[in-house]
Amino acid sequence: MTKYESRKRLKKLILQRKSLLVGYALFDVVWTYVSTSHDQTNAILEASASGSDLDFMYSPLQLTVLGPGILLLASISLWLARPWSYLVAITASGWLLYRGVVKWGGIASALNPEVPMWSNSVLKWWWTYGGGGWDFPRFILAGLIIIYATTALIRRSAYNNSLDKGSRAALK
Repeated sequence: MTKYESRKRLKKLILQRKSLLVGYALFDVVWTYVSTSHDQTNAILEASASGSDLDFMYSPLQLTVLGPGILLLASISLWLARPWSYLVAITASGWLLYRGVVKWGGIASALNPEVPMWSNSVLKWWWTYGGGGWDFPRFILAGLIIIYATTALIRRSAYNNSLDKGSRAALK
């Protein structure tokens, strides 16, 4: 293989949709960890100056695994393109979407019981205070992963079933 062919192959691999998805998920994990660590350091400095407790703190690693880590697991599973990895991708993406709906419902119930759950005011609170700017792309990508993995799994099982019927007919 020549140098040109290997560069062309590497460029093709990097620019695939699944590879870009894994790249975004890795960026999301690193960004979340760094920003959470920075926020936690500032909170510790403020708490030590005022003498308050730090019981409310989450570990940056814990927050990184809960959101972006699940997206990274789903995107790597989709990238592997195996039947079992499609199931892992569907499960991880479904869990991420479920956590998002639970978070949205918590914000809706905290605002006011009379406010409808899917209202514009809940959207504003979620976007401003609930991390919606980072959660929204995760949820969109999780939904796309579910659609893609489900479609690929159905196609693969239909293809395998048609091969089985053809090979059975050839044996008779």
